[in-house]
Amino acid sequence: MTDMMRQVVFTECERAELLSVPAGAPGPDEVAGRTLTSVISAGTELGMQYTATDGFPHEPGYGAVFEIDAVGSNIADVRPGDHVFCIGKHASRQCTAREDVVPVPSGLAPEVAVLTRMVAISYRSLVRTRVRPPARALVTGLGAVGHFAARLFADAGYTVCAVDPNAGRRDMLGTFLQCDMFERTPLGNPDWQDRVDIILECSGLEQVVYEACCIARKQAEIIVVGVPWKDSDFPASGILYKVFWRHLSLTSGYEWDLPWTPTASEPESYSGNCAAILDRLQNGSLPVDGLYATVTPNNCQRVYQAILEGHSPALCTVFDWRVAQEPA
Repeated sequence: MTDMMRQVVFTECERAELLSVPAGAPGPDEVAGRTLTSVISAGTELGMQYTATDGFPHEPGYGAVFEIDAVGSNIADVRPGDHVFCIGKHASRQCTAREDVVPVPSGLAPEVAVLTRMVAISYRSLVRTRVRPPARALVTGLGAVGHFAARLFADAGYTVCAVDPNAGRRDMLGTFLQCDMFERTPLGNPDWQDRVDIILECSGLEQVVYEACCIARKQAEIIVVGVPWKDSDFPASGILYKVFWRHLSLTSGYEWDLPWTPTASEPESYSGNCAAILDRLQNGSLPVDGLYATVTPNNCQRVYQAILEGHSPALCTVFDWRVAQEPA
């Protein structure tokens, strides 16, 4: 087994390199193996790391699928050859605790299975909200997270309206879901004004949060799923005024307020959600055809720069480590 692995590393602002770094060996409660695919989070990785001005080097990663080839001595329920999902870095190998991986159903393509990470963000809001169907849900921002939010809430029985200024993103959602869609928040639209029960704000823009507060009915729930990575001069007073007078519940969509595994007081869990999503991806009830593009990690600089500049044609970008080459 090799002692080195390849890993995407941000070495300076807007500079991604594929480097050789030491690979870990599994301990008695860990599993390790070769990475098959890993998925890029355009928001988190670019917002926190690729465009950062300090803290280098950064080691990005969001979710990965790997094939186990080494199993710790205390583990008996998985074996070499099994495919598993984890919250892993963009690296040619993964090594993590057994409890931190979720088995991938047999036959599910790794490039599809790894999208579980993107779906899980919105899945958290679905299991946490106090608003139940058949309520009216508005989703603002149709990147990967918002796209899956709209579909998950529609599948659960909510009446969904979706907003994004990008016509291509609206068309992409329209391939899978027939619902009201708008370029901008439909303020004043009689079908939606003061009739929205829950809003999933996935754009990360303060202006859109304010618009959500303006269109929601009294006592509605607004979940801020998209992180506002960039500073803005938008005043908070407008949002706070609407929250107060409309009696709104403004909450975080942070997915890690769920425990990884269930507990007596927290039956909902991140790993349980991932297992449910993997099952849906396998049985075809959550189709993802045309939503992702697979790329080689060898072109990581070109890939991240294209995403930053808005030139990536796919909703999700997946590194395929099976076609990666050793760095020069």
